Amino acid sequence: MEVTCIGCGINCSYLPDICKYKFRCSFKQLVIWPEKNYYFKMAIHNIFIEKIPYCFIDGVIVVDFSRINITHYLDENWINELEKIGLKIIIVAEASMVALANYWITHSQSILSIIEVDDGINTIILRFRKLLEGRWMPGKKHPVFSCKEMTTLKLLLQGYSTRDIAKRLSCTVRNVYDFRYSLRRKIGGLNNLNELFTIINIQ
Repeated sequence: MEVTCIGCGINCSYLPDICKYKFRCSFKQLVIWPEKNYYFKMAIHNIFIEKIPYCFIDGVIVVDFSRINITHYLDENWINELEKIGLKIIIVAEASMVALANYWITHSQSILSIIEVDDGINTIILRFRKLLEGRWMPGKKHPVFSCKEMTTLKLLLQGYSTRDIAKRLSCTVRNVYDFRYSLRRKIGGLNNLNELFTIINIQ
């Protein structure tokens, strides 16, 4: 996994401790992953460098947890690699992705919190500020995917049939339909689930 630190504008390949410019960015280590959304990257950079620079001290990884990046979040590789960097992680998620993000927050002590993009820019800035200052700001309560729901989602997106999923999970077909119904509810409806299929097929 290739990531860069954009805290000082030099865009050093992370880790910064191997960079000759470390003295310029050691107190503002900002990693955004994945990096492909330019507008997301610039928006987060603006928040950290211009809106809340005084409380941005220890360094942080901000994860773009949007639907377009769904393929990254179907297994543990992404979180295992980011944890190796050694910085705390903040997930910025669309409302339809919060249940999946909550699944990962229960599986990693490196994730500080989840911030919803639907909350509005002022709320987002406030939540970032409180998190970085060490003041907990409880968010909205959301459901979280169970392990079987997570596996069901992954297999559905890989093209497995309901019967095949039942065999893999050693459960009944009715159980899989229950998992699928729960997934639709937690994602925010059938349209959001179908959009994930569309994204997978395009990629």
